Amino acid sequence: MSTLSLLAVTPLGILAFFSLMRFLFQLTRVDFYNGIVQFVCRFTDFYCAPLRPILPRMRRLDPASLLMAYALEALAFFLLYNLQAAGTLPPAQILFWALLAVLGLTLRLYFIALILVVIFSWIRPQGATALVDLSNQLLAPLLAPIQRIIPALGGLDFSPLLLFFLIYALRSVWRDAAISAGMPIAWAFGA
Repeated sequence: MSTLSLLAVTPLGILAFFSLMRFLFQLTRVDFYNGIVQFVCRFTDFYCAPLRPILPRMRRLDPASLLMAYALEALAFFLLYNLQAAGTLPPAQILFWALLAVLGLTLRLYFIALILVVIFSWIRPQGATALVDLSNQLLAPLLAPIQRIIPALGGLDFSPLLLFFLIYALRSVWRDAAISAGMPIAWAFGA
């Protein structure tokens, strides 16, 4: 990837990442008063707000932030393809690649949250930080069903380990699907 391409799409990928985080925070109902959540909400307001009149809230969810993440990924693929490759790419393929990129970014976000929770449980098992609290709240809906099936054994909770393997398997499936769709994996932000 050339320097020009990297400079063109990196900001788009970062904006898509924050938009997706905002949507996932609302989906999992994390504590709004967490400083990180408030930062993400304030940061994404300036570019998600124009979509809100078109896409009103659905209960507690803001579909504008999810659509913005998708649109930013699609724009990034469009720019990258036009800067890197010759010819034209069908819009349907760009939209499908953007969908795959958002799914991959979601898996990456949950993977990062899981790693943070595991590392901080070793380093500071008693103390919590805003980042660890946020990660725990983000992961709680995914860990709860696993914890019902496999309860803590001898004080050890194996649900994060099982979730780690599940996310790893899903990322492998995602990677195979992206490759079979012809998506350049190196172009996906967070891949």
